[in-house]
Amino acid sequence: MSVKLNPLLRFDKGLEEVVRQQTQPSSLPRRGTLAPNHVSTRPMVEDVLFPPALHEDIAAYFSPVMEDSSILLPARYRDILQSLIEKMHEAGRLQPDYTALFERSAEFLTALKDDYLELVDRRQAHIHG
Repeated sequence: MSVKLNPLLRFDKGLEEVVRQQTQPSSLPRRGTLAPNHVSTRPMVEDVLFPPALHEDIAAYFSPVMEDSSILLPARYRDILQSLIEKMHEAGRLQPDYTALFERSAEFLTALKDDYLELVDRRQAHIHG
């Protein structure tokens, strides 16, 4: 039985022979394969060397995506809560089978709105007081 060796697994080659046997000449990347200059890229070395901790991954996964930051303004937040309360009441009228559920949701949102308004009032009193 004869054993055939793969020519790529020969270990008796010197570095010079390996370099000389290079079949593909080095060249620049093809046109269109590199990112344009105006596009910002992030080095991937940081991802490899400093991977995020598990709690950072979990926080990033569960953190809400806020497309409209105007919800953080007190008046806008209050208006959104009020419109949700009205929609809950309307949904309760439109679907009689779930009226109790929608009314409880409206009561919860009303309590949330009242607590929020009290918090805003206290904050304003603390700032101006």
